[in-house]
Amino acid sequence: MARISTYIQYISLPHDNLKLVLEIWYDPQLLWQDGSRKDGTDNTPVITAINEFLYTLEFNGELILTKLIDYLQNVEGVKIPKLRQAYSKYGSFDYQVIDETYIARAGYMRLDLDTTQINYLPREL
Repeated sequence: MARISTYIQYISLPHDNLKLVLEIWYDPQLLWQDGSRKDGTDNTPVITAINEFLYTLEFNGELILTKLIDYLQNVEGVKIPKLRQAYSKYGSFDYQVIDETYIARAGYMRLDLDTTQINYLPREL
C-alpha cells in the first residue's frame, strides 16, 4: 500500500513598505518642532506609535488608516494627526495609493522612514 503525502512549501517574503505623508499639530509644551518629546523620553513618539500600531496588526491583517489615525490621537502631545497620503509598496514595484484599507502581500508591513514625511505644526490653544 502506497503512502499519500502532501508537499508543503513555506515561503517567507520581505515586508511591504508603508509610506505616509502626515501633518501633526502638536502641543508645544510637550513636543519640540521636530516631534521629539521635551522631557527627553522619546525622540520620535509619532514614529514609535506608528510602528507599535503596525506591530499590533495580525499577520495578513488589514491595515485600516482611520484606526491608525485614532491610534496617533492617543500619543501624548499630539493634538491633531492628519493623514494627507498613504502608499504601499511590495518588492521592487512602485508605490500604490492606499485609499483606506490594505492587506500586505507579504503578510506584514514596515514604515519606510526614507520616504515618509511628517510635518509638525504647533497648536497653541
